[in-house]
Amino acid sequence: MSKHIKLLSFFFFISFMAINAAKAEFDKALPNGKNETAFVTLSVKAFLQGAYNNNGLMNDKLRQKSLIPVVSPYNPGFTMNTSLLKNTGSHAIVDWVHIELRDGYNPRTLLGEQSALIQRDGRVVSCDGHTALFFEGLDIGRYYIVIRHRNHLAVMSHEPVLLDEVVLNTVDFTAGYAFGAKSMKINYDGTSSLFAGDANGDNTINSADQSMAWNERNQIGYLDADVSMDGFTSSTDHSMVWNNRNKSSQAP
Repeated sequence: MSKHIKLLSFFFFISFMAINAAKAEFDKALPNGKNETAFVTLSVKAFLQGAYNNNGLMNDKLRQKSLIPVVSPYNPGFTMNTSLLKNTGSHAIVDWVHIELRDGYNPRTLLGEQSALIQRDGRVVSCDGHTALFFEGLDIGRYYIVIRHRNHLAVMSHEPVLLDEVVLNTVDFTAGYAFGAKSMKINYDGTSSLFAGDANGDNTINSADQSMAWNERNQIGYLDADVSMDGFTSSTDHSMVWNNRNKSSQAP
């Protein structure tokens, strides 16, 4: 066996072991002791416009101010390992997100979903901090991937992605890997991010979101109207909503 093949085999073994270790942690967190045999795994990367600094990193001001809830705002069945909130630098937690797997032939059909956490570098990690996200009870196949955030417009992968149990495919939305024309914000550094401003979570940025930003002005906390994600609703949030007005999510 050549040195090159041995090296590839070694990295494949390490990747496989890491995935299985992460899956074991995921199984522990499953409600009612659920432990299906079939599963698929993937990795996701994305930027949120409201928190993005145009330098490859988002701000983590919600974490710094201890405002991020331990329980997912999307699904109370998901609770984070609180030690993750101690992470700083590029691995610091920015906020919760929600990941969906849609049917590869009919993207309106939801097949799997889970809440997760997004880091400053855009990498989405599980509630235990693993970059491999596991979806139990799903077979190897092609799936559309959707990422949602509570006050940004959801986006979906521009085509179905092949997922299986071993190969950890990454869906990189920062590279504009999204369904629909102009469905993402193009940042000054050339990366892409989810549009900020959908404060009421109805998949459209309009006057209702502007009203929320105005009505919640000068308030501190984990607020949906705080689209800049700094823990304080101000004119900055109202301006961001206004600048993105009339935009809608193109994820079905």
